Amino acid sequence: MDTRDKQKYVEVPAFVEGYHEPEPPKTRSWDIFSVDDYKDLDERVKHIPKDKQCDFPTLVRHLTDGLTTDVQKVRAIFSWMGEQNHQDVKYHKKTYRYSPNGYLKHMKETMSSKLYSTLFAILCREAGLQCVNLTGICKAGNYEVGDADISQNISHWNAVYIEGSWRFVHCFWAFTALFGSNTGGWLKVEHKGKQVRENIQQSKGEAWTMAPDDDYFFIEPEQLNMLCRSENEQWQLLQKSFTIKTFLECPYIEPEFSQCGFTFKGRQSGVLETRLGQCKVTILSKLNHGLTYELFYKTDQERQFPEATSADRYVILENKNDEDEINFTLNLPKTGQYRLRLMKDVISSRLCDFKIVCNETLANYRPPPRPDINWGPGPAAKTAGITSISHRNGIIPVKRDENMTVHFNVKKGQKIEASLTSETFPLVETKQYVSTTIINQHVQITVRPEIGTYALHIHTAGRKTSERKNILNYVIESGPTNKRLNCGREPTDERIVREHLLEASREGNQEDLIKYMKRFKQLQMGDISVYTKARQSLEILEIKQHLRQAVLRNRTDELYKAIGRAKSSDVAETLTTNIHEAEVVLMKLLQHQANPRKASPVNNRNIAELKAIRHLTVPLRNVLTAVFLLLGEHRWTLQDPQYLLAQLKRHSADELLHRLKVSIDQAPPDAVVEAKRLLDTTPEERLARTCPPAHKIYKEVSSDK
Repeated sequence: MDTRDKQKYVEVPAFVEGYHEPEPPKTRSWDIFSVDDYKDLDERVKHIPKDKQCDFPTLVRHLTDGLTTDVQKVRAIFSWMGEQNHQDVKYHKKTYRYSPNGYLKHMKETMSSKLYSTLFAILCREAGLQCVNLTGICKAGNYEVGDADISQNISHWNAVYIEGSWRFVHCFWAFTALFGSNTGGWLKVEHKGKQVRENIQQSKGEAWTMAPDDDYFFIEPEQLNMLCRSENEQWQLLQKSFTIKTFLECPYIEPEFSQCGFTFKGRQSGVLETRLGQCKVTILSKLNHGLTYELFYKTDQERQFPEATSADRYVILENKNDEDEINFTLNLPKTGQYRLRLMKDVISSRLCDFKIVCNETLANYRPPPRPDINWGPGPAAKTAGITSISHRNGIIPVKRDENMTVHFNVKKGQKIEASLTSETFPLVETKQYVSTTIINQHVQITVRPEIGTYALHIHTAGRKTSERKNILNYVIESGPTNKRLNCGREPTDERIVREHLLEASREGNQEDLIKYMKRFKQLQMGDISVYTKARQSLEILEIKQHLRQAVLRNRTDELYKAIGRAKSSDVAETLTTNIHEAEVVLMKLLQHQANPRKASPVNNRNIAELKAIRHLTVPLRNVLTAVFLLLGEHRWTLQDPQYLLAQLKRHSADELLHRLKVSIDQAPPDAVVEAKRLLDTTPEERLARTCPPAHKIYKEVSSDK
């Protein structure tokens, strides 16, 4: 065997002695990386000549030429790999195996995650970066949520040491995708609230390369560990590692789930069991992305899904409530195994899967008629100007022979109509169970139904036309009478909670409001008007505090955000004075920006504010790197953000000010060129908005250049 054949079998170790020990990252990925800041770099790597791919040192030298930070280097390597459309390239039969083209040729022949992770590790190490190859079980291929044995599903990915922390990169999942894969044996029974009957056929699917998916570049440990579990628990990079049991039981979650601002209340199981055919899934939503769903039923020779009627809907999807909860309540008609798939509302891309096990159903249950919009207060009610809504959840439990009242405020002259419908009782009969009263723009809808499940539909009616628009819906679940509540005496614990809530509302005690509102929900108390008043008091306190902080910070972005929140809230009328004060401050700021005076020079206070910073964003790091380059530091020593922070703290404010004024004019030409390049890539508006002291230094250094 000649030398080239021997080199063909070069072993690439997973770990290199002397590397940093694995530990959870100290900051989030967005603190050190933003895709928008690297678009020019991503474009540059597309133009690396093919003749520079002959060996690893040559390729890496061209990829990293002129790059000053480790983040830039690893991004260049990642982007270059993502641009290699090796499936359409014809490689020479004798391509040297241990070379960039050799790996690309092998990757064309074998779609293997190990090849991707190995090539990435070789390139990173050639660039002087610490990079580890990791191996473990994964939820991919033919995996279905709830599978207990996935020992055959093995994946390979990397951890790279960047700016004092290990970061995950999964190149194989970033650059490839399996299209058309289905395990089969499923019947889709509901899609976005509509009844369907679609058999899902088994299909192996086909793997293809695709445009790079940045979800897997610096993916957070808690996201990746939902999909991959490292054989070495230390390399999960979590404060509390995932056991195999925890990993197998958690839902199937795409990285986009977290990036859209969705999360769970505590640790969520991916396998749920119903109680009398019912179960509930709660998603917390921090942003304004909507959710929709699909429901599947597992079919076999013994189990077949029943023929549906036109009204059958098995999932009740509620609009997001005041606690940022989106609730999915399932009422299943047949025993067996189900799969609930959550998707983005607009694009309908999969975000999360649950396995639902139904061992017993509720006899004679008929789901409520589904409205055109979801259940509970949502965008339609807000657009119609409905405020101070008493019930914020879409499902309201009611005791038989007991009145339940929904109340809210409307615009002057607005007409409201309410109807109660059921699949069990005819409309003629349900009319007697609902009444509507409107006094001075305050609407009160009273419901007193028989035992069963109903839909309460609330419409606005046109003043001059017969046009009706659905703005609000509730599911009313009427059950047996609660004899304890009919004994004529209020339980002591409920009375205490109600009195404390009323007192906290009067005094504006935020801590007590939060405490006793939580206790109110735990006791499932019936006097919803007390809770509504407390919720409104808490909302007023929180918005006032937000407005006050925005005014004190004296920043246009904070003021826009606080004023927008106040104006769009149900309590906007109460906050008129506070909103006006904030708008006055905002107008002064906008006038000042439109007619700027000469910026005041950098002072001791600006330096002191910078010295208090603990984590550096990309723009701030660029500015500080430019400053210290001009003050005589070498650019290679400034790659570490901790070194930058240490340099800030080493010098007193007076000393730094003196050096800024004296030393900049004496900076060497190459330092001036590099500093100018860093400053030119820094978005000035973003810097001015997020860190005014750094913006002052930016202006001073830029003017000197």
